[in-house]
Amino acid sequence: MCWIRAGLVGLATILIATAAEAASSVTHKQVQVIKVPKSGGSSLQSMARKSDGRLVALVGRSRYEGIGGNGSGEPVAEIHVFDKEGAKLQKWSLDFAGQAVGAGPDGSIFVGGNGKIAKYDADGKLVIQAELPHMAAILADKGSLTKQAEEQIESERKSIEQTKKVYAAQIKVLKSRIERLNKIDSDELTPSDKRRLKRYQDQLQAYESVKFDEGASEQKIEAVIQQLIQRAMMISGVSANENDVFVVCGEQKGYGFATWRMDQEFKNPTKVLSELRGCCGQMDVQAFGDQLFVAENTKHCVGQYDRDGKSVAEFGERAGRKASDGFGGCCNPMNLCIGPEGQIFTAESEGIIRRFSASGEAMGMVGKVTLSGGCKNVAVAVSPDGENVYFCDLPGSRIIVLGRITDEEEAEALTKKLNKQAPPVVQEAEEDAEDAASQSTGESE
Repeated sequence: MCWIRAGLVGLATILIATAAEAASSVTHKQVQVIKVPKSGGSSLQSMARKSDGRLVALVGRSRYEGIGGNGSGEPVAEIHVFDKEGAKLQKWSLDFAGQAVGAGPDGSIFVGGNGKIAKYDADGKLVIQAELPHMAAILADKGSLTKQAEEQIESERKSIEQTKKVYAAQIKVLKSRIERLNKIDSDELTPSDKRRLKRYQDQLQAYESVKFDEGASEQKIEAVIQQLIQRAMMISGVSANENDVFVVCGEQKGYGFATWRMDQEFKNPTKVLSELRGCCGQMDVQAFGDQLFVAENTKHCVGQYDRDGKSVAEFGERAGRKASDGFGGCCNPMNLCIGPEGQIFTAESEGIIRRFSASGEAMGMVGKVTLSGGCKNVAVAVSPDGENVYFCDLPGSRIIVLGRITDEEEAEALTKKLNKQAPPVVQEAEEDAEDAASQSTGESE
């Protein structure tokens, strides 16, 4: 048992070293904040960078407020354009609830939301606005919507029953672990034992406090149909290349996301990606040439596809427990963008930005900004020369600007600071080692 414990604790030391190595690759620091004014309950929702380096900010209401307008007759969304220094150059209103914004390689701006999409030229003039072409087919097929609603209700009922069984089993395991530790005299409990006992007790309380919605199976069909329509109309991402426009919206069936490709006139829609899984209503897809890059946040990776949705590659990995050598949290990366030389920059809910080569090789952490927690859109953009990185801070309704670090001593100081801020991995690694060691000797939990 001792050699197992020593080996696993040694692994914890490796994780610490890996975290330190990741932090040493920091290249940018916060240098400026661009405040995006809030107005009438609306605030910054997303952003994109134009080919000329200017920033486009989408100001509106949260996409989770529903597909309807605000009922006041006032514009529900605006586009603000800033130069790279943060000076506002333009502003115009939308007549629909914008939920996503993107920029084409020719400087055009695309806005999607509420089942609609609009294209503006490089000067902000409206070129074309239309209902998303695939929505008409969805709304016309009442029979299919009804069937999907019935299947969803039944699926939720079965899911609740299965979850109840899983929770009951986990509660049984936790009670057994707590009972085993409680049999040990309090004077003989090690600090690690006490930490584990407290953790088990907290977990047990959390499991036992869960209340299941027993009435989920009795939902009215019409209410579920409206939910399906609303999901299909909510746009989580829009991107474009020279020939195509890609829109990400709720899947027609289930809770995933679909990506639709259409031409620059918003015609000839084709579903190219289906059943993408995203946390908190987030799914970001970016077009670059004839390739699509997807922030597959629940898989902790970036997916690369061709324009027809065929998988080309997948890169990035989930971090070790509380380590900073990969994508952490429950669901990251949330957003991404394409930088100079085709490099891929990824953004995480916790304010971390990472960089990958055009071929998917990890190039380390770019920087970290301080944000309030929670899953959210954290759109990221990079200046054409790579000197500046822009980070969308929704809670603060601001765009955080990171500039390249040129002074080696400053870079070293920032690296040390990030190392100190890195979450400790030793404690939980030790506890896991002890759990594994006890299990290896045949002890049952």
